Amino acid sequence: IVDTYYDKVDRGLCFRDAWLRSRSVNGKARWEFKVGPGLGHEGHTAASYQEYHGKEVVEKLREYFNGDMKFSEVTDLTSAGVITVLVRVASTRDTYRMPNGLIVDIDCTDEGHVVAEIEDVVSCEEEVPSARARVDETCQLLGIPHDAPPAPGKMENALHMQCPELLQSLRKKRHGRTL
Repeated sequence: IVDTYYDKVDRGLCFRDAWLRSRSVNGKARWEFKVGPGLGHEGHTAASYQEYHGKEVVEKLREYFNGDMKFSEVTDLTSAGVITVLVRVASTRDTYRMPNGLIVDIDCTDEGHVVAEIEDVVSCEEEVPSARARVDETCQLLGIPHDAPPAPGKMENALHMQCPELLQSLRKKRHGRTL
């Protein structure tokens, strides 16, 4: 997996907790856009991100340009230099399906950073409490303490390695919490 994250030149996406990436798996790339509730939001977790794929990426991305620019593809923005590469993260992934149906992805980056993600995708806000309960159950099955602090993810590690000043600015905006 090679994830290449992009942002506006002024870093206007990441400071709004919005993450645009091109994910390449086995040489096939696709655009993805993840939008969180904002860096200053209390109780923020990775579970609270909305994810957009395919044509949804361009539609959602337009909201971040306030109609200032016309584009029909994300590549229109890269070609014009409006968005540029923020960081690249190359990793290998092992995926496991747990007995309760949840997926556990374990990624190891080229820098040796290892992170596990327990994922339960929901289609509406009302499903979040039961999804969190299933994630907690999976943590118990894996021996992960319920109150364990979140570990830095791949993106946070990539920012630490490739853009440490930006990471510090984001942490200040987030009041020291992990991304």
